[in-house]
Parts: sequence; C-alpha cells; structure tokens
Amino acid sequence: MLTFRVDKVMLVLTTASLLCLLFFDFVSLQPNRILPGTGFSLFDAVGNSYAAILIGLLLGMLLLSVTSSPKRRYWQLGITLLILCLLPFLLTIFASIHIPETQTQARTGLGASFWCLVFLLALMLVELKEKLKISTIPNCFIISLVLIIWFLLYSAGALNSLALVREYTARATPFHQAVMAHFYLVGGALLCSTLLGIFLVFLMRQYKAAENAIFPLLNFIQTIPSLALFGLLIAPLGYLSSKSEWLQSINVGGIGWAPALIALIAYSLLPMVRNSFVALNEVSAAVIEAARGMGMEPIQVFFKFAFH
Repeated sequence: MLTFRVDKVMLVLTTASLLCLLFFDFVSLQPNRILPGTGFSLFDAVGNSYAAILIGLLLGMLLLSVTSSPKRRYWQLGITLLILCLLPFLLTIFASIHIPETQTQARTGLGASFWCLVFLLALMLVELKEKLKISTIPNCFIISLVLIIWFLLYSAGALNSLALVREYTARATPFHQAVMAHFYLVGGALLCSTLLGIFLVFLMRQYKAAENAIFPLLNFIQTIPSLALFGLLIAPLGYLSSKSEWLQSINVGGIGWAPALIALIAYSLLPMVRNSFVALNEVSAAVIEAARGMGMEPIQVFFKFAFH
C-alpha cells in the first residue's frame, strides 16, 4: 500500500526545478559573439519528446518526494544523476536542430532555467548525500561520473557550439597563460605568507610586546577594502619602480602582479598567524617541561609535541 511522507526539501527543490524549466528560457541562440541571442524554452529548444523526458523525470522526483518508499532516496539520487548526464545531450540536440553547419560563428548560450536547474540539482545531491550518509569515496565517484560524461562529449566535439567552448577555443593560449600566472601568483603568496607567518608566530611567542603590536596591525589590514589597498600600493610601488632598474626589469609597478602579491600576503597573514599562535599556546606547559626534562632539544620539542 502506498503511504505518504513528505520530504519537504526535495519537494521544494523539485518544484522549483519544474517551474524554472516551464517559465524561463532553457538556452539561447546567438548568430555571433556580438549580436544578442534569441531565447528558447525547453520545448522549443529540443522538441516535445526530449522535453517530456526531462519533465517526466522531475515529476517522478516530485512523486518520490511525497511517498514513504524505503528506496525513494536511492531512486532520487539515480534520477538526479541521470538528469545531470542528460543535460549535455540536450545541448547537442539543440545545436543539431537549430544551428546549421554553415553558421560557424553561431553559438549556444545557456539560459536561466539551465543554470537554475544545475544549481538545484547540485543542492539535491548535497541533500541526498546527507540523508544517505554517502562517504567521501562514493561521493567522489558520483561526481566523477557526471564530469566524465560531460568531458567525453566535449572531447568528441558535441559541445563545440556552446558559447563558452567557442570563446575558449578562440583564446586558448591567453587563457592558459592567465591560469598559469594565477597559479604562480597564488602559490608565491601562499609560500611567502607561510614563511612570514611562521616568523611572526615565533616572534610573538618570544616577546609579549610583539604580540601586542602584530595582532592589532593584522586586524587593521583586514579592515582595509581590497580596492583601497590596491590604491594605497600604487604610489609607493610606482616610486620604487622608477628608482630601480632591477624592479623595472621584473615588471614591478603600481599595477600588475606586485600589488596583487602584496595584497594576497597581507590578507592571508591574520588567519595563519592567529590559528598557529592559538594552536601552539594550547600545548600544555607540563608536556613541554617534561620533554625538556627528558633532554630534548627545542627543535625536537617543537616537532614532537607542539607541531604534532
């Protein structure tokens, strides 16, 4: 006998997904990257048959949300994954119907209902993961399955009509250069802030006056808006660059990588210093004294007790 037990979270998320698909554009078609696109509803984009499949899956999710079947959450998880894997195929179907091969500049834009659906499906996955108590490894496998489907279709060229893909293809080299520059910048900032943070923590543990001065300074830096900090760095860095040929040779100036690096280091220092300082202070003084009594050197005490 079918009994009813409402899962309010899944009911709300599924209902919102259906409303987005019915009332918002699913995709848009742009003749080129300049002209605005024409929006298409789900039914106009992929046809009644494929649209009915997607709507039917969501209606099935809606029905499962109000029943008390012991396996309903596993069914909901399966349907959620199926929809996520189905979405790239729907984009391919739209391109095959509405974009002739002769229109090489035409591109598919993702509409509001598409983005809303992906977001809501992601929330469903989070909810089902918590309810089913899925561990890390199966969770990674689930996410990897969806990503692999998308990647295989991308590698096969089925998603070449997407505006994102067309822009990436046209500017692949600058994109890769920008990504690598970002990694170098973040990596350099992380290394510098870690080393500087360690030095400040040891300084604060040795001198109380240093603690009283460093914490207020780092807290003050956190209150400076990022744009204001960049503005404050323009004049001194520009002046130093004008006085040093070496700084000019490595492109240090009022704008560029140098102020970004300094800002990243400045903003990351407070959490690093505060957490490290508090963690080291939590080590029992009796434990430290016992270690010293056993004849351990300060570096041994640190790595075996404080750092561990």
